[in-house]
Amino acid sequence: MTEGLEALEARLADELAFLQLPAPRWTPARKDEGQCVVDVVVIGAGMTGLAVAAALVHRGVNAIAYDEAPEGWEGPWATTARMETLRSPKQLAGPALGIPSLTFRAWFEAQFGRAAWDALDKIPRLQWMDYLRWYRQVLALPVKNGHRVTDLRPREDGLVELALEAEGRTLRTLARRVVLATGRAGLGGPSLPAFAERLPPTRRAHSSDANDYALLKGLRVGVVGGGASAMDSAATALEAGAAQVHLLVRRADLPRINKGKGAGNPGFVAGYARLPDDWKWRIRHYINVQQVPPPRNSTQRVARFANAHFHLGVAVHDVEERSGVLQVRTSSGPIELDFLIFATGFKVDWRQRPMLRHVAPYVRVWKDRYRPPGGEEDAELAESPDLGRAFEFQPREGAHCPGLERVHCLTYPATLSLGVITGDIPAISEGALQLADTLAGLLYAEDIAHHMARIEAYAEPEIFGDEWIAEPLPCQPPNENLDVIDRAAGLAPGDALHAARRFRGPVVLATQASYDALLNEPVEGLSTADRLRVARHVCTLAGAASLAKHYAERLADTTGRTAPPAPALPAMLAFAAKLTTDPRLGDRAELDALKRAGLGDAAIVALAQLVAFLSYQFRVVAGLQAVRAMTHDRHEGK
Repeated sequence: MTEGLEALEARLADELAFLQLPAPRWTPARKDEGQCVVDVVVIGAGMTGLAVAAALVHRGVNAIAYDEAPEGWEGPWATTARMETLRSPKQLAGPALGIPSLTFRAWFEAQFGRAAWDALDKIPRLQWMDYLRWYRQVLALPVKNGHRVTDLRPREDGLVELALEAEGRTLRTLARRVVLATGRAGLGGPSLPAFAERLPPTRRAHSSDANDYALLKGLRVGVVGGGASAMDSAATALEAGAAQVHLLVRRADLPRINKGKGAGNPGFVAGYARLPDDWKWRIRHYINVQQVPPPRNSTQRVARFANAHFHLGVAVHDVEERSGVLQVRTSSGPIELDFLIFATGFKVDWRQRPMLRHVAPYVRVWKDRYRPPGGEEDAELAESPDLGRAFEFQPREGAHCPGLERVHCLTYPATLSLGVITGDIPAISEGALQLADTLAGLLYAEDIAHHMARIEAYAEPEIFGDEWIAEPLPCQPPNENLDVIDRAAGLAPGDALHAARRFRGPVVLATQASYDALLNEPVEGLSTADRLRVARHVCTLAGAASLAKHYAERLADTTGRTAPPAPALPAMLAFAAKLTTDPRLGDRAELDALKRAGLGDAAIVALAQLVAFLSYQFRVVAGLQAVRAMTHDRHEGK
C-alpha cells in the first residue's frame, strides 16, 4: 500500500516545522528611488536554481528566481535532454537539502511503494522532471517564468541592476546579490569546431540544441563524440528512423571507468575548495583527460540497432557541403553524410551570454593567474572563472568593476574553483546550502547597524519580577539602600505586611530604583547633599517623621564628604515646600526664581521629580503604617 503524495506532503510539513523552516524574514526591506530591492535574484530555475532559492527562503532571505522557460519546462530534462534515465545512482539525495521527505525516493515511494523503488534501476528522465515540478510546488518557491534576463550591471552603491524581457515588455529589477544558476553551459554555450559553424543550420546541430529528430528520418547521420550525450543523440536519431548513424569517436577506445566516482566522499565535497591551486588543477585535469564513460544502458540503446556504426580512433578534420551532401574528412578517410550532430560539450564563451557583457571583460579566469605544470595544459580549465570563497566573480588584475563581487556563480564552469558542489545531482544540496549560508552572512554583516538597533530595541520580557521575594541574608547588616519604605514603615522580613508588599514585586523594585536614581544620579548643579536637605525638609513639612529621620541620618553621613550647601538651596527649599503644601503655587514665577538662583533646566526637572517622588513615598509609608497599626489593634482586641 502506498502512502500517497498528500500524506507525504503532510509529513514534509511536519519535518519543516520541526526544523523551524522557513525562518521568518529578517533582512530589512529596502527601496531605491521607490523601487523595491530584492535580497538575492537567482537566474535560472532548473534543479540548481530551485535548490538555491529553497535554501535562501529557508534562511529567511528575500529571494526570487527568474527563468525564461514556461513553468514546468525549466532545465534540459523535458526539452533537450535525450537519455532514457538519469546517469546518477537513484539513491543520491539531489536537491533535498537534507530533508528526508523532500527526496526523490520519498516522492517515488509515496506514489508507487517500496517494492517499486527496490525494482527501479535508474530514475527515468521525465519522472525526474515531474519530481522537480512537485519540489517547486510543495515548497511554494518564488519563481517567475517567461522572464529572460538580458542585462546585468553591478553598481557602486552596492546594488545590481537587471534588465528582463517578459511578455514583450522590458522590466528592471534591483538586487543586492545575484546568483547565476544557468547549468552546464552557464557561462557560454556549445563547444563547436570552426568548420561546424560554417555549415548551414539545416545540416548540423549540437547535442544540446532543441533539434527536431523526426526530420532525420531516412538520413545518414554522423554523431561526433563518444560521451553520454553522443549516445543519447545517436539513439534518438535511430529511434526517429535515421537510415544510418555513424558515431565518430576520436579516442581509440571508449573510457570504461568514471574516475569522478572515485572522489565521491563527504571529505572531497567539503574539502575540495580548501585545496591549493596545484591540487585542484591536478584533480580536474586528470578527470578531464580520463573522460567519463557513457552509461552502459545508453550505449546498449544505440548498439541494438543494426544500422548503428561505432568508429573509434576517427577524428573529424573538416566538413563541407557539396550538392546537398556533407563531405566529411576524417583521420581515417572521407565519409558522406546528410546531417552532423556535434556532441562536443560546452565551453566558457562570454559572447554566447550577452546578459553578462558588462561584467565579462573584468572577470578573472584561471589562466590570468595560474600556470599549470608542463604537460597539464587544459584549455577548458584555463577559461574557468577564478571564484572566491563566496562563489563570487573576482576582477582581473587592474580591472575596475565596482560590485563585481555581488555576482555569484553556481554553474558547471565553477567546478575548478569550488568542486562538485556547483551543479550536478550528487552534491547540489551542499552547494546550495553553502551558498545560501554565505549570502545570509554577507547580508547580515552589511546591515549590522540595523541588526544592532533591533537588538537594542528588543523588549519582550521573559520574567516579570513577581516570581520571587528579595530578602537579605540573615547575617547581612542593615543596608540603608535596601528598601527605604520598609524601614520607614517599620516592616521587617517575616512580617505578613512585608510579604504582602512583595506580591507586587516589580513595584517594590521600581520604587527603590527611583529612590536610588533621584538621589544619587549625577545632575549638574544639584548635589546629593542638597537633594537630601530638600528631602528632609519636605518630609518634615508633611509630618513623615520616620522618613525625615532617615534623610537626616543620610545627610549626616554625607555632609562630611561633600561641599557646603549650594547658594541656590534656599530657592530649592522654597520651591519644594510650595509643591508639597500647594502644588498650584509651583508656577512659572517659581521656575524663573530657580533659574535666577543659578539652576539649569536639568537640575530644575530633577528637583521637581524628587519632590513628586517624595510625595508618593511618604503617602505609601503612611498607608503601610496605618495598615500595620490596624492589624496590631485587631490582634490586641481593640
